[in-house]
Amino acid sequence: MSLYSFMLSSHSLKTLTIGTSPLSVSQRFQQAKGFSHLAYQRLLNLAIILVTTLLAISSSYAETSFSTYEVSEQTQKQRELYSQAKSLLEKPHSINAYKKLRLSLDHYPLAGHLDYLYHRQHLNKLTHKSLQSFSDTHNNSLLSNKLKRAWLQHLAKRKQWSRFTLHYDKALANSNMQCQHAWALYQTGEQAQALDEAKALWMHSESRPKSCDAIFHLLIKTESIDSDLAWQRFILAFNARQHQLSKYLTRLLDGQQLADANRLLKLYRQPKKIPSQWQAVSLIPGQAVDLFESKYQLLKKLARAHPEKARDFVLEIKQQQQDQPLADKLAAYLIQSQAIKGYATLPQDYVALGSPKDSSSLQWLLRAHIAQANWQDVIETVKQLPDELKEHERWRYWYYRAKSLSGRLTLLEEQEHYKAVANKASFYGFTTAENLGLPYGFEPIEHTPKPEHIELMRNNPYMQRASEHFAQQEYSLARSEWRRGSQSFNSAMQIDSAYFAQSLGWHHQAINTAAQAKAWQHYQLRFPNLYTEQFEQQASATKHSNHWPANWPYAIARQESAFASDAQSGAGAMGLMQILPSTAREVARKRNVKYQRSKLFNADYNIVLGSGYLKQLNKRYQHRALTSAAYNAGPRRANKWLKNMEQPLPIDAWIETIPFSETRQYVQNIFSFSLIHSLLYDDATLTNTDTKTDKKRPPFIHLHEQMIYPNNIQPDIN
Repeated sequence: MSLYSFMLSSHSLKTLTIGTSPLSVSQRFQQAKGFSHLAYQRLLNLAIILVTTLLAISSSYAETSFSTYEVSEQTQKQRELYSQAKSLLEKPHSINAYKKLRLSLDHYPLAGHLDYLYHRQHLNKLTHKSLQSFSDTHNNSLLSNKLKRAWLQHLAKRKQWSRFTLHYDKALANSNMQCQHAWALYQTGEQAQALDEAKALWMHSESRPKSCDAIFHLLIKTESIDSDLAWQRFILAFNARQHQLSKYLTRLLDGQQLADANRLLKLYRQPKKIPSQWQAVSLIPGQAVDLFESKYQLLKKLARAHPEKARDFVLEIKQQQQDQPLADKLAAYLIQSQAIKGYATLPQDYVALGSPKDSSSLQWLLRAHIAQANWQDVIETVKQLPDELKEHERWRYWYYRAKSLSGRLTLLEEQEHYKAVANKASFYGFTTAENLGLPYGFEPIEHTPKPEHIELMRNNPYMQRASEHFAQQEYSLARSEWRRGSQSFNSAMQIDSAYFAQSLGWHHQAINTAAQAKAWQHYQLRFPNLYTEQFEQQASATKHSNHWPANWPYAIARQESAFASDAQSGAGAMGLMQILPSTAREVARKRNVKYQRSKLFNADYNIVLGSGYLKQLNKRYQHRALTSAAYNAGPRRANKWLKNMEQPLPIDAWIETIPFSETRQYVQNIFSFSLIHSLLYDDATLTNTDTKTDKKRPPFIHLHEQMIYPNNIQPDIN
C-alpha cells in the first residue's frame, strides 16, 4: 500500500477532499477558530514526524511514497512545460523550440496530445505508417481515431481518392465522410459499389451534407432513384416535418405518388381542409405505420391552427374503427395544448373529447383540478390512473395532500401512508415532512473509497490523461478521456471514481459520475460546498436578505451547470449560472460592471451577473418559486402562468401546475437543493432530531412563500 492509499483510507483525507477545492493540512489548521500559533506549530511538527515515520516503515512503502511526492512536484513542472509547448505550437516559426521542449515531456500523460496537435498541423507529411506509429506509441484510441479522421479528410480535400479508399475506416466515418467514400469509389472505378452506398445514404429523413451532392447527382442521372424510392423518402421527410426537402422530392415522383404527395403538402399548408379531404388521405397507399404518422402530422397541424375544428373532428373520426388510435392520440395532443395555454376550460374540454383515459390526459386533468383547488376531483382522478402511476411518488403525494387540504385525511391515513412519502429525500418528501412536522428523509451515506480502486484509477492511462486535461482546463478533452476510461467500471468502482474526481477538485465530473452510479445518498459528492464566499457576498448585498438565502443562487448554479464553469447550452447560455450573453450585458450595465463576454466562463464573474439577474427577477416576483421559474423559462412565460391563475394557491400546487415539465422539475429541484445544502453545511441546523417548532430546523418553504397569488408581478423598475 502506498502512503497515498494509506492516507486516502483515513478520515483526514476524506475531510480534505470534500467541500470546496482541497486545502492543505496547514490551511485547515490555520482556519480552526481560536487555534494558537504555538499549538499549530506543535501539531505541524507532529504531522511531519508522522509522515517521516510512515515513509520509513519499509523500503517498498518508501519507494512508492517518495515517487508520489516526487511526481507531484514533477507533474507541476511538466504541466508548465506542456502549456509552454502548446503555445509554441501556435506560433508558426517556433517549431524547433517546440521540438526541443517536447523531448522533456515523454513521460507526461498528455505528451500524446501534443504529438496529435503537431500532426494536425502537418497532415501533408503524415503517412499511414507514421499514423500507425503514433497509435502504437501512445496507446490512445481516442487520439488515434481523431488523427486518422483528420488525415482522411485531408486526403479527400486533396482528392487523393486511391489513398482515401485504401485507408478508409467505416467505424470512424460520419455521413459526410461516408459520402466522400462513395464518391472516391466512383472515381477509382468501383461504380456499382459507389452507387449502392450512395443509395443507402440518400434514403434519409433529412438533407444530407454538401459532400453528398456529387454522388447523389450521379444517382439521379443514372436513374438509380425511381418514383417508389423517392416516395419512401418523401414520407420519411414529411413525417419528420422536413417540408423543404419533401417539396424538392416531388420532382422525382410521378403518377399517383406525385398527386398524393402534393395533396399532403397542400393540406399541411391549408389545414382547414383536412376534415373534408380525410377520406382521400385515408386511401393513400403505403406502409400503415408510416401513413399513420403522416396523418397524425396533419391532425396536429389542424389542432394548432384550428383547435375548435380539431375537437369536433376527434369525435367524428372516433366513429371509424381504423382511425380510433389516431382520434385518441389527437385528443391527448389537444388536451396537452390546452393545458399549456391555461387550465380554465380543460375539465370541460376533457369531457367534450370523450374523457380519454390515457395517462397523459389524466395527468393534465389532475393539474387542472389542482389549479382550480378542486381537491375532491383530484382524489377521484388519481384513482383512475394506471397502477404504476397511481403509486408514483408525485400522485401518491397529491392523493393524500388533496385529502389533507379538503379536511378528509384520517389519522390512520396520515400515519400509514402520508408519512411514507415524508421519508423520501425529494421535493414531495421534504414538503410532506415539513407539513407534518416530521424529520426530513435525509440520510447521507458516509463512504471511504477503496485504496485499490484509487490505485487502479491512478494507473489507468485514460484517467491519468483526464486528470491532466482537467488541470490544464481542457475540460471537453478531460470528459472524453474520463468516459472512455470509466466504461468498464462496475458500480462500486464508479462510485469510488466519483470521489477520485472530487479529490481532484473536479466537482462537475464527481456529480455526473455519482448520478450515473445512482449514488443518490452520497450528498457531499453531489452537493459540494463551492463558491460559499461568492454566494454569501451576493446575499449580504441584497435588501431583505432573509428572502435571499445564499443557498438559493447555489442551487441555481447546481441545477443549471452542475458546477461546470465551461458549460454552454444550445441556446447560448454560458457558464456556472447559464446566463445568456445578452442578459449578462444588460445586468452588467445596470450594476456598473464592465461587460466581457469571454469572462462569462469565469466562475466569480458569472456568479456576479447570474445573481444580479436573479435579483432583478426577484424584485419583480418577490417569491423564490416564481423567480426560479422565470430564470428557467423566461419572464414572459412566468407572467402568463401567473395571469392564468384563477385563485391563490399553496406553493406546492402552483409548482405542480407549471405546464412545462422541465421548469416544473427545475423549480422543485431548486427548493430541494437549497435544503440539502443547508442540511449539509449550515452549522446551526439539525436534521433528524428536530421538530417543527425547533428554530434550528432549516425550513424547506419559508413562511412568506406558503401561498402564491394571481398577478403577483411588480413593475419592472430595475
